[in-house]
Amino acid sequence: MPGRTRRMPRALWPDWSIRLHPPGVGFTPFRTAAAALLCVPGATATLREISALLPHALTLDRAAQQIADYERGPAIFKAFCALAAAVDHESPIDYDHRRALAMDVELLDARTWNAICRESRSATIAAFRLRAARVWLWETITGGVAEQAGPPVGLDSADELIRYRAFAIGLRGEKRRLIAHARDLLDVNGCEDEPLTWSPHCPEIALGALPGGDPDAVDALRATGMLDDGLAPRTIARRLRVTIEQVRYAVREHPHEDPPYTGLIRDLTAEQLRADLDDVRTMAALAERYDVARITVRRALIAHGIPIPPHGPRPTYDIDAGWLRGEYLGQRRSIENIALEVGAAPATISRLLTAHAIPIRGRGSPRRVIAPGTYPEPLASAVERNGGSERVRRFQVYARTRSLSAAAKHMEVHQHALTVQLAMLEECCSGQLLERLARDQRPQRLTRLGRRLLDQADQHLGPHPNAPPRLPEPLAALLASHRGDEALDRFLATVGHPTLKDAAISVGVHPASLSRTMHKIDATIGGRVFTFARVSDPLRLTVTGRLLLRHGRDHRALSSRKA
Repeated sequence: MPGRTRRMPRALWPDWSIRLHPPGVGFTPFRTAAAALLCVPGATATLREISALLPHALTLDRAAQQIADYERGPAIFKAFCALAAAVDHESPIDYDHRRALAMDVELLDARTWNAICRESRSATIAAFRLRAARVWLWETITGGVAEQAGPPVGLDSADELIRYRAFAIGLRGEKRRLIAHARDLLDVNGCEDEPLTWSPHCPEIALGALPGGDPDAVDALRATGMLDDGLAPRTIARRLRVTIEQVRYAVREHPHEDPPYTGLIRDLTAEQLRADLDDVRTMAALAERYDVARITVRRALIAHGIPIPPHGPRPTYDIDAGWLRGEYLGQRRSIENIALEVGAAPATISRLLTAHAIPIRGRGSPRRVIAPGTYPEPLASAVERNGGSERVRRFQVYARTRSLSAAAKHMEVHQHALTVQLAMLEECCSGQLLERLARDQRPQRLTRLGRRLLDQADQHLGPHPNAPPRLPEPLAALLASHRGDEALDRFLATVGHPTLKDAAISVGVHPASLSRTMHKIDATIGGRVFTFARVSDPLRLTVTGRLLLRHGRDHRALSSRKA
């Protein structure tokens, strides 16, 4: 086993991670645990002893049990055995040497990074970009993930990790030069005979039996173009019907060339671009004119040597002072974390704290970080980040509503806040939690992963007191449908009349309209509520209809008492 650990990274190769990743398990925790599990075939040590040898594999026991319980677990373990054999016989990289090298030498100095940015015509501002570039190099050289990088390379917080992921997927011309720099770094430090990166080739593994997708399923050029047009990675993943990890892998592995700008703006001369900028005054307006992202405009201006225009007036944010105080002081969330949720800059949140006389914590103040403890996945990954428990508690509310807009009204919050929190939860859980079908007026639905998270949250955190009550079927299905309340009222008003025609006169609608409502109820709940062929036929309640009548009357009586 010691020889194998020397020849393998501390995180499973990204392409095999995508193929082997089981649903409901965080992607990064799976990669680190899977790398440790590769040490198991042929080993005499226990899982606890293997975990002690491999840092960041603290969830090894739980990961092994989750894979064993999964229906495709045997195929995953079989693949691990084949990958372990490939490492023993084929791995051309001494990862121990590379990990030591990454700790002993400066991976990237400021002068080299500035030169890379000048050559690729990208911005060099923000010291964080230099730190992020070093982490990117560390990942490339050692095969690990950013969470494993220690001092002096590692990131300081979960907020920086989110910023790093945005940096990594946004690399364009700099990426090719960083790859060349990494190659030079290895060559001068005794690794000239090793490839920059490597992944096992195992044709004996039956890919169709694995739970994950194809890492090469995404057209990297198309995904990169969508990113340059301002689409978020998660949005791209949904449009392409792949996972966000497949999008990240495709963009990272694609050897992107230099074009500093895309679309119609690419064909403009410097004079045309300067004239258009003088006309609209701001980069945002110019980006809207050419239907590109603002960063695309910025790259075009830099490429033509046109000064970047000053920022316009600061945007205003309607953030409740009580909510801000509770999140910052009560939950001890960081300024950066709050800024990410509301879509503002950290400096804006700092100004609002000062304006509302909220004392600002000093640097280094302890934060409240909720440990996952013995929670099962995906709940453990969902609560692991700062503020994770609060996001899960809100999920318990809006997961039981028809839509996020309805949930926002129920919870008296902005819908944007729920949208951001849902995206953060889905990133933590490495999968989609809700299927939102607002365009065809159908209610949002929980995915299998979302249902697991909701059930685990109810079991381990307790039901949320403000969550809508769980309604019995078929009442729940009817009220979740479009204009379900109105349909229930018409159904209750129809009961007791001899015919549908008589009920229509009493309700004040046309008989054909009331007939359509009853047929809609039948289709929604999956069964007939009345037996009639024509509007003049006698009305008789079916078994399903009597059940809906009893539940509907109880629901209306309860709503009246609450009112």
